[in-house]
Amino acid sequence: LKLSARIILRVETDGRHPPMELLRKASFNVYETMGNRVIWSAHGADFSSVSPNTEFGTWTLAATRDTSSVATVSTFLQQGTGILPMPNGPALLEGLLAVEVQTNRCGSVRVREAPAFVRYTVKYGGPSTLDAPPTAADHEVPASEARAVAKTATDIGLASQPPEAVLQRIQSFFQEKFTYSRYLKETAYDPTGRNTALGQFLLRDRAGHCEYFA
Repeated sequence: LKLSARIILRVETDGRHPPMELLRKASFNVYETMGNRVIWSAHGADFSSVSPNTEFGTWTLAATRDTSSVATVSTFLQQGTGILPMPNGPALLEGLLAVEVQTNRCGSVRVREAPAFVRYTVKYGGPSTLDAPPTAADHEVPASEARAVAKTATDIGLASQPPEAVLQRIQSFFQEKFTYSRYLKETAYDPTGRNTALGQFLLRDRAGHCEYFA
């Protein structure tokens, strides 16, 4: 995308509120390593249908949420099916002509049997409306990454800190000591298999692209 001039979507705002910083399509909750390969996947994220409103093309995602912010998104869908880009906290969709709209616990919104080109208005506000609370599995650290994660937690002093302080320290740590880069050094050879791309990111290079920060 960074090397292409192709327009993949357009976003319009109402001019009264600042535009959203990000649009989200999908979230993943499982991180796995296979040698030097890294795989993100979504487990337990089955989609369920949203009941359409009586007004054609209108879908309620969160009935009691503030909808003071408004954006209109135009994008293409492959064969009329796909994940829709959404701002955080979507509550109501308008002008979306489709047979079915679905959501899942990871915050994704999927449309089925829609036109190849859709233009819909999303009303949103506040924190996420679709994400489910963390489960026990969300707190697990892969064994191959445990050493690097534990050392990082020790280095920035997370032990015995309240959740608010932990979040603040982690945010400051990445903002102050890391940089964004699409060009990464090769993972150093380690015959024990303990050196991983994520471990190298945390302990040595401190530079990487979005997947590493996630």
